[in-house]
Amino acid sequence: MPVYNPFEVGGQPMAPKSPGSDLDYACDFAAKTNGNGRNDWLDTVNGEEISTFTVTPPTGITLHNQQLVGNNTGVGFYVSGGTDGEDYPIIIDVTTNAAIPRTNQVTMIIQVRQR
Repeated sequence: MPVYNPFEVGGQPMAPKSPGSDLDYACDFAAKTNGNGRNDWLDTVNGEEISTFTVTPPTGITLHNQQLVGNNTGVGFYVSGGTDGEDYPIIIDVTTNAAIPRTNQVTMIIQVRQR
């Protein structure tokens, strides 16, 4: 599963998907803790995790099987469809279980390219 870490400088590019493929993706909000990067946004030391989330796709691409992953520190989903040559911004909103809940919104760009 490709894992996106939006908190690294410059982010991490995602490999393009083919229009006919159905691939799983994840957005990691505790990349350091989970071994996927150098930074954590979640305060996992004090038990902070994602309590609610939404994943919003644009028209032309389909999302399914949305779920929390990595001990509730990331959001996973499958992507299917899309038009060759198009880029699709997937918006991910999360809210944490902190005493004063924190929110974050990130955008993951899914490129669709015939391979």
